[in-house]
Amino acid sequence: MSAPEYDFNLAESTKEAKQQLDDGLAEIDLLPLVQRSIGLIQLQEQLGYNQKQFDLLVRQLARSKEQKPPEGLTELLRYAKERVVAPLVKDFLAQGLTLVSGDGAAGKSTLACQLLEAVTNGDKFAGQFQTTKADVLMVQLDETYLDATKRFARMGFDPDAERFHFMWDFSPMAFPELRQKVEKTGTKVVVIDSLLRAAGGEIKSSDAEFGLLIYRLNDLAAELGVAIIVIHHIVKDRNRRNNEPTKDDMFGSAYVFNGTADAWLYWRTKEDGEVDDTYCLKRIKDRSGTVEVGTVYQFSGSTEDRRLTFKGIRDRTVSLDQITTDRERVKQFLLTHEPAKFTAKEVAEHNPPISIGYCKNLLAELNGEPLSVIRREKVTGGVGRPSYAYFAVTGKGDKGAKVTNSAPLSTGLTPPENSSDSSSSQGSLVNKTQTLRLPQPYIGGEDDPHWPKRQEVI
Repeated sequence: MSAPEYDFNLAESTKEAKQQLDDGLAEIDLLPLVQRSIGLIQLQEQLGYNQKQFDLLVRQLARSKEQKPPEGLTELLRYAKERVVAPLVKDFLAQGLTLVSGDGAAGKSTLACQLLEAVTNGDKFAGQFQTTKADVLMVQLDETYLDATKRFARMGFDPDAERFHFMWDFSPMAFPELRQKVEKTGTKVVVIDSLLRAAGGEIKSSDAEFGLLIYRLNDLAAELGVAIIVIHHIVKDRNRRNNEPTKDDMFGSAYVFNGTADAWLYWRTKEDGEVDDTYCLKRIKDRSGTVEVGTVYQFSGSTEDRRLTFKGIRDRTVSLDQITTDRERVKQFLLTHEPAKFTAKEVAEHNPPISIGYCKNLLAELNGEPLSVIRREKVTGGVGRPSYAYFAVTGKGDKGAKVTNSAPLSTGLTPPENSSDSSSSQGSLVNKTQTLRLPQPYIGGEDDPHWPKRQEVI
């Protein structure tokens, strides 16, 4: 069967051309797999574009399919509300297209397998990151059946077998088959290993077929509400400091980095010129709002089973668990004392050992979260930079009165001793804790049955 003839007129505008290209791709998807590449070539010819013009059209099409920025406040707030979706892996993975780039043989495939295993079982990935139990799909292009089996045996691989699915063949033209597999299995997390193989073994920033691959993966993730992780390679070590790569080390960075929602760099650290057992994941792009750009997760790697165990966050003095605990502790403190209003200093003093500086940043983040119940008001009557008082909003109490600094805030709590010290020593913190008349502390976090229910959608 020969490829069909497309009856397209030369586009009079870019908008018309993009629509014709989009319509043409839908028709090409109906062809047998072996004929789709020919159909794409014919589509280009019948649109009347040379290769350079066609590449530009593909790039414009990809951009036009992205979420357009809201033009008004009402639209912005509605957009924020619709976007608040619980991540599939807390503090790690959200819906959309995510890139994980690293050196060859650095353990990217093992990381992906361990992540998918945790998702199928609803377990914590690497002992830290809580997952949402779901079906997963591994598009394995870099390994044979035998190599994959050896990897699983070494890992002691133990997923929920009914939730773990495979594809062993894929190309930029195989999207109908990928879509069908995802829809049939109910998959929520897809791993493609690797992007180089999926692109046919060659990645060029000017390659239209590769551009279509990135565009259609983005489109598929958004349409089906799934997370797609693409494993990608970087250039070999070029005397990088402590072996840490940058985004410029990725192959085909023009299309790859710009076309993904979120991106990570993955590497194994070096000490005295020799690699050690510490593996790093650095967030370099965060369109989903899941992880702050620049965050570096560190893992211990086992030489026996290759599995990763979470160690902590580089350059942080507290663990990820502690950060989460502090957020919830401060949030629940304000909820418990609604409608009372507290300055950042007062919140910090009633929740030791949180420092005032850290508390200011934390409260600002809580206030800025979509659908947050934490609000702030300016403290009137002062000079210079404005100060704020923070409070909870759950539909109870009167929030209309402005806060004034002419008198202490009406908190109903006994002020702690030596409250002026924002960086108290451990000894003074003990004394503060003893003098405060605080509500029953929620030490157990959300796993504690006495922990109040969340008042917002995260």
